[in-house]
Amino acid sequence: MTSGGQTHYIVDSSTGVLAALTSSFAPLPAPLIVGSKSYTAKSQSKYVVGEQTIAVGTTVTLGAGVSTTVVALQTNSFGQTEVMIGSSILALPTATALATSAGSPALTVGGQTLTANHQNAYVVSDSTLGVGKTVILGSGASTTAVGMQTNSVGSTEIVVGSSTSLLSASTATLVPPPIVVGTRTIAANAQSRYTVAGHTLAVGFPITIGSGASTTIVVLQTNSAGATEVLVGSSTSVLPTVPSSINLVTVAGETYMPSIVTGYIHDAQTLYPNGPSITLTPTSGTSALLAALKTGAAGVTELVVGSTTSTLSPAATAPLVVAEQTFTPNLQSEYIIAGQTLYPGTVITVSGTPVSLEAYATAVVVGTSTEGLGGYIMSGLGGPSSGTLTTPTTPVMATSAVSVTKTTSTVAASAATVSGTGAVASRGRAERPWGSAWCLGLSVVLLAASGVLKT
Repeated sequence: MTSGGQTHYIVDSSTGVLAALTSSFAPLPAPLIVGSKSYTAKSQSKYVVGEQTIAVGTTVTLGAGVSTTVVALQTNSFGQTEVMIGSSILALPTATALATSAGSPALTVGGQTLTANHQNAYVVSDSTLGVGKTVILGSGASTTAVGMQTNSVGSTEIVVGSSTSLLSASTATLVPPPIVVGTRTIAANAQSRYTVAGHTLAVGFPITIGSGASTTIVVLQTNSAGATEVLVGSSTSVLPTVPSSINLVTVAGETYMPSIVTGYIHDAQTLYPNGPSITLTPTSGTSALLAALKTGAAGVTELVVGSTTSTLSPAATAPLVVAEQTFTPNLQSEYIIAGQTLYPGTVITVSGTPVSLEAYATAVVVGTSTEGLGGYIMSGLGGPSSGTLTTPTTPVMATSAVSVTKTTSTVAASAATVSGTGAVASRGRAERPWGSAWCLGLSVVLLAASGVLKT
């Protein structure tokens, strides 16, 4: 159980407090794209291409006879790693760190203090306790079953006898999106700052790159709308908004969180995992190709172009090259509503009403009504007669007859319900890792469909 922000467990008549999990940030290298193939790093700076290993400062030759290509890794004057493929040079974006668990808390069961091993499992007597496993403590009539499981929102729970407690989880912190300076793509460091040509760029601290007559002023600033923008010479670009953290939401006693899905954008077309295929025409003028992102049997994302399938690295933050066109990574939130997945470009039906998200998740369309997504849009789809909605940040708007306040508010639903659904927020998926990059900051989507929710 949880009290005062701490997680408690009960074994027989004894009560203890579980230590909170902490987070660490492990930088993951970007994938290397050579021709139509993507290679993931085997260490922080080495890639295996074919049967050869390439590292910074080394060169490998691919192919044979007259069809050979020289591939090299090198460091440029900006301190970035570049890949040279034949006569082409591309900068590899610095991989953004992913939030990872630093380990499970110590656990005291039946007077024994248990420490998790490197696999986040506990050794109890001669048995190993991990997710999906149960061990028996004691003997004879004095036995207690202890188990670990994953609940519907992907959190780990410990079950001691008939009591279930939630193990504390860390909050994943997102980092700012990369910026483009000239032909270079530069990712933020752990302090959310950018290093450009040896200079540190932060909001309010302009830098000058180049020398002599070839100098360029680079500035990070906040515009009148409160968004961060980068000014490179006379060119200004607005950076996508990134929330300070990903917030959990409690609805009617259940905890929900958004799931992050990686999409790739080029012009007006977007590739989403398990989304619709798009048609691409290579710049060389060859035949058009159908491209799609699919989730493979192992849960990894696969790129399907025509009849060719390749696997994307889970840590990939580099642009995706498809049919000679470059797609920029873009993290969006997807939402599970009434058992259906909603993300930009899809349409679901809730209680007979079509619901969709517009491109870039800028607005939600419910039937013929369109509402802008300012941060939180609320409703309940067939919720219980009443429930409590708690949000840890300041909501920014209200929709229909439902208001959102800075503190806990009560949401009451009408007697009309949608069969098989409860109060639904964006339920996270256990198999979706918290990605790194520039999430648009949607935390909760509760849709006012067919007048289901009323105060």
